[in-house]
Amino acid sequence: MSRGGQFAWTTAIQAQENLKAAGLQPRLLVGDAAAASLGGPFDRIIATCAIETVPDQWITQLQVGGRLVAPCTLGAALLVLDKTSEHTLEGRVDEAPVSFMAMRDTPNIRPADGSEYLIGTGSQPPTRTISAVDPEVLRDNDFRLWLAICHPHLRIALSYTHGTGTSLVYTRDHSASIDHQHIPGGWNVTQDEGRLWATIEAGWAEFDAAARPRRDLLRASVTQGGGGIRFTVGGRAVADTPATPP
Repeated sequence: MSRGGQFAWTTAIQAQENLKAAGLQPRLLVGDAAAASLGGPFDRIIATCAIETVPDQWITQLQVGGRLVAPCTLGAALLVLDKTSEHTLEGRVDEAPVSFMAMRDTPNIRPADGSEYLIGTGSQPPTRTISAVDPEVLRDNDFRLWLAICHPHLRIALSYTHGTGTSLVYTRDHSASIDHQHIPGGWNVTQDEGRLWATIEAGWAEFDAAARPRRDLLRASVTQGGGGIRFTVGGRAVADTPATPP
């Protein structure tokens, strides 16, 4: 199944031939996987594209007690959700980060190198400050997931080797860079009025105050009627992702 009618039919035909050669003859459908009625109810739905919200049709077509396994566009999370009632999925985030192509109608994510987000894109000149937060925290996959949940518009591009170089934090309108070379007092930061590195600092403080939870300690739930994902840790809400992607 594909999304938005953009499926390559040649790919479907090739898949059917490969399955037949392997001695398998599953029911192969081509269509809009997020909106089409596939039949069901199913015991398992396994997605091989990353989603930002859970399509209502998936919840409808999964039987109570069934399981949805789906990569998420947020922080390379793999969701493992069980259908606990007619309209609710509940479960966890797998311990391993994963990387899948996003479902095709997911809003475009700007280039990973941040090339379209030059320093000073805000209306005010950029400022330079010194941060006490080590930019190495950006390498922590659990913290990256925490940031993605709490600040889904934020993008991060790491660009350094052996502790030197700079990394970029950016959104559609603002950007900040941090130098990985340590200086007395911390690390040099250049940011516009969006103060995105201040967001990183605040996010790290929250993550640290929550005892730096591993991703597999996060619980996730979805209620039919929008697909927004609620993340909790230790019974405390971390954030709700938007039902409609930003």
